[in-house]
Amino acid sequence: MSALNTFIEYNTDSPEISLPKYYYILVTLIWIGIIFSPFDRYATGGDIDFIQSFFDRRLFKFDYFQVIALVFLFLSVTFIKKTRKDKFLITFTVLNCIVLAISLFNPNNNLTPGQYLYIPDLLNFYYLCLFSYIILNINNEQYITIFNKIIMIGAYVLLTKCIVSLLLYFTGRGSFFADMPSTIPQMDILIYISAFQIIIFGKYLNTKKRVNLVYIFVFYLTLFFSYRRSALGLSIVADLLLFIYYIVVTPQKIKAIKTFLSFIGIILLLVITLQFIIPDKIEKMFNRFTGAFSYFNKNAQVDEEFSDSGHMEQSIETTKVFFDKVNTVFWGSGFGNRAYFIEGQAGDDDETLGGIHNSFVYSWAAWGMHVTMYLVVLCLIFFRIIIKLIKMRLENFVIAGVIIYLLYFLLLGWTNGILFLSHLQYIIVFVLLFSVIKFIPQYGNLVEEEEEEEEAYDE
Repeated sequence: MSALNTFIEYNTDSPEISLPKYYYILVTLIWIGIIFSPFDRYATGGDIDFIQSFFDRRLFKFDYFQVIALVFLFLSVTFIKKTRKDKFLITFTVLNCIVLAISLFNPNNNLTPGQYLYIPDLLNFYYLCLFSYIILNINNEQYITIFNKIIMIGAYVLLTKCIVSLLLYFTGRGSFFADMPSTIPQMDILIYISAFQIIIFGKYLNTKKRVNLVYIFVFYLTLFFSYRRSALGLSIVADLLLFIYYIVVTPQKIKAIKTFLSFIGIILLLVITLQFIIPDKIEKMFNRFTGAFSYFNKNAQVDEEFSDSGHMEQSIETTKVFFDKVNTVFWGSGFGNRAYFIEGQAGDDDETLGGIHNSFVYSWAAWGMHVTMYLVVLCLIFFRIIIKLIKMRLENFVIAGVIIYLLYFLLLGWTNGILFLSHLQYIIVFVLLFSVIKFIPQYGNLVEEEEEEEEAYDE
């Protein structure tokens, strides 16, 4: 277990803080609920159905997960200590509250007074505000322990899921996606895999411990044979950007470039090896991923199975509708209503936006312009932080990797529709990842250093 024990290093004069055992149990339940009871319903066939139904129907129905998440929220309050608050963290909390407040006053909301307290969409907004406030206000030295333990437990639960899925896949007893065998067809779990692999990749760059490469290999193998594209593309691009960041900030640039070339060589060797072992699978996977760009080549003869599936076309068309109506439509359809119809982009006999692969447009159509602008502001925040990290030449690559991942995750929503505001599970993971800013010297740590300097001055 020690291999994944520490993602953020402790200060030499600040020993690891012990946490109560009930907190470990609660965190484990949270991760089991997130990873073994997905909200994306694409699993069909195979032994995975039994495993899925066991967690869904007997342990982690969504209502049960909500209860566990609320207990997790309120127990986390006990870790808050009175400290001087950083302006950036306060601003982020206020920003969340403003978005919630504006959403509550949406004139298109169709809710009874009582429904404002419990409907899932609003619960997500409430949870975002409360959870981000609690996490961002926990004492940094204590939160290092909490963050490391939460991520460690999540990594091992996710590794277990990946190993089981790979075993079922290679023994012909797994799930299917688009009539193709799939390790894990649910997009939400794949997104968590992509997030954890870049965290562990950052840990590898920090420590150079090769055991981390084994975990990354398991994660990538699961993503590759999932037969789904977005999470794998997210991982590849985010890892590439992190490697570029690594080369830029490290003083050992020649060694960094050699490491990068070694990784490329290993990946090519693995692909060539798999091509000889399972040529049919590799060919279909290659066609599936290259088909994502079929929109840009109208003359290409691509089977529907391997095509873009309308993602790029929908994104471009809905973006045009957005700019055509932006001057006349501010409010979305509101809570309690289905999202606004986007002209020409609904499915058969379906006048809703539900299937549109564009999170920015969906946010506008469902809740209003203020939520779309909120996503844009988040993108600008993450971009600004990355620039600061480069200027600081921060060599903690877990922190850099998470910020890079979150930025690209948000940007990817333009063609995929992945929106963290739409699910409680996504919000929990998003806030936990966002909380790494507490460990950047110009944010959380700087506040405590200033406080110590002021106390020393007073004495």
